[in-house]
Amino acid sequence: MSDKKFEVIIRDYADALEKNDADRALLFFTDDAVWLNPKGRFEGKEEITKYLAWLFKTVSNMKFIDDGVGIIVQEDKGIFQHIFECTIRGSEMKVPTFCTYLFENRKCRKHWTLKIIDPEAPKI
Repeated sequence: MSDKKFEVIIRDYADALEKNDADRALLFFTDDAVWLNPKGRFEGKEEITKYLAWLFKTVSNMKFIDDGVGIIVQEDKGIFQHIFECTIRGSEMKVPTFCTYLFENRKCRKHWTLKIIDPEAPKI
């Protein structure tokens, strides 16, 4: 698969998250995917489904805005550097974020989310 097609897949996944579309977001993952992020380790679609339900209940107005290197894909690996804008419990947030992906058969098998916390930002 071309690097450009993986970029389209990553952008479609981000769009699904922005639209709170859990079913579409789940299509991004393999059945045995692992998503590691600041909230924990989520293994398999069942755990990822539960995490997405929590995410959509807690976080609103999500936007993923390209920053730094944006999306870079090489073979079956990708990185997405962006600003994660959202509202959490009434507070607007802008968090510099890196997501990395390892793909298998056009789906994400491993997903890491790393947020850069600004000590000047309001606490959530």
